[in-house]
Amino acid sequence: MSRAVTNLQIDSARLWDSIHETAKFGATPKGGVRRLTLSQEDRQVRDWFRKACEDAGLEVHVDTLGSMFGLRKGRDMSKPPVGLGSHLDTQPTGGKFDGILGTLGALEVIRTLNDAGIETDAPLCIVNWTNEEGSRFAPAMMASAAYVGDFTVEDILSRKDAHGVTFGEALDGIGYRGESKVGTQKFSGFVELHIEQGPILEAENKTIGVVDHGQGVFWYDGKVTGFESHAGSTPMPLRRDALLALSEFALTLEQIALKLGPNAVATIGEAVIANPSRNVIPGEIAFTIDCRSANADTLEALDASLRAAASEIAKKRKVEIAIDQVWRAYTTPADIVKWNAASDDWHTTKAAVDLREGGAFSSRMEAKDGSMGFDFAGTYTKIAEHKLIAYAFGDRKAEVHFEPGPNGVVVRVVFDPETMHPVEQQQQGWQAILDNFKRHVEAKTS
Repeated sequence: MSRAVTNLQIDSARLWDSIHETAKFGATPKGGVRRLTLSQEDRQVRDWFRKACEDAGLEVHVDTLGSMFGLRKGRDMSKPPVGLGSHLDTQPTGGKFDGILGTLGALEVIRTLNDAGIETDAPLCIVNWTNEEGSRFAPAMMASAAYVGDFTVEDILSRKDAHGVTFGEALDGIGYRGESKVGTQKFSGFVELHIEQGPILEAENKTIGVVDHGQGVFWYDGKVTGFESHAGSTPMPLRRDALLALSEFALTLEQIALKLGPNAVATIGEAVIANPSRNVIPGEIAFTIDCRSANADTLEALDASLRAAASEIAKKRKVEIAIDQVWRAYTTPADIVKWNAASDDWHTTKAAVDLREGGAFSSRMEAKDGSMGFDFAGTYTKIAEHKLIAYAFGDRKAEVHFEPGPNGVVVRVVFDPETMHPVEQQQQGWQAILDNFKRHVEAKTS
């Protein structure tokens, strides 16, 4: 006997408990999580996740870069599975939800389907991607980038962290170099639930946004080389101070990004003085730069301007400034108008969308059977950067993202954790995904 999928409810308390249980692996005194990729804390949460997947009846396999896949069989195994998931690694000062919510939320979908005895026509596959954050090994989104062919496995395995440990050594160190070839697990579509990571929606007093570009990113490793000398006996005009040179460069970089704004940002996130001493003028500093924009021309302008500024400052302060680009990922545009016609079950009414940067949009998306509708309005507010996600629409206290796939439309949800109670956020987010299965994944009670 069939059961209506629209009446299916996730167990939000169970999801909440899972999030807090995994937050113990790398817990920090302030309530956050420090779980760098391929660390022992990462191994602990991976072991927990593997067991949870197996307990839910999933077939777990790991690829040669450590990405984990939990497969739930469907009636028609000739169909590629719908992918759900995110990542379990964090930033050095990370939180409980960034990435984790998407991965454990995917697990909760599986558990809920199991509780209800529902068998889907197509299989489902939940995923934990390795090194999405990029805080230990650069660049970010390594494993998912290799999945889509942007990097070779050999290139990634040879990358080193700040201590000279290679990705491959760290992977072997936690026992998660799998046997599956990267890219062999195919998907018909991919669903990711993610928190809003910036202050934009809150600052603009908006709770929803439309994504019209994938974020373009340029990453750099830099080094300023001056000359170490005594802090007491070296006159100010004769100093070759690496720290002052970097300070001037940092302030200049800020002005460059502001000039190229509003959709341009630049960040120096790391700066390390070599052999620091209280009474020695810094002679060498290593640093990093992160530049982002939704516009490829703006990224190129950032690149040219920061290199010119580095050259000018180096000459003025009699130092050397070396800048090496380590990652270049260009903007991924989305054709929203084409998307409007991509689904047989949804249609857009009263649409007014300006696809230019900063353009306004207002519209309503409705299910053709009249069961669900979403209103959205505002300006460009949020950029998605994950390589498996291109564009989206949103509603409520969350961005509910509908994305076309070869077999229908999949859903992704993004929200700001400050705008709603966390349990309510997760319940609305994953509830929207479960509700969407009614239209796009034929289901029956087993």
